[in-house]
Amino acid sequence: ISGEVIAVFYKKSSDKSENEIEEKIRTIIVENLGKVLSPKYVVCISDLPKSRSGKLLRRVIKELALGKEVDPTILENPEIVEELKIKIKKLISF
Repeated sequence: ISGEVIAVFYKKSSDKSENEIEEKIRTIIVENLGKVLSPKYVVCISDLPKSRSGKLLRRVIKELALGKEVDPTILENPEIVEELKIKIKKLISF
């Protein structure tokens, strides 16, 4: 789709450096899915947005990336919205 890029957001859970993890993620994607699906951005965040029942809410990340507002009351961890906004803003400013 024209105008969209692939970005991976992950929660760091190991003692490896962010650069090592980013490279591993890119390698796994290229080896299993092909170079065309290699992400433009790989971003470490403190947590992923989850519903109160614990489900991962990917649409929250997409809506924030598209500049839409997100209702943080639907999240178990509403503080993640501000962190995501900051990280996404840094990506867009490049």
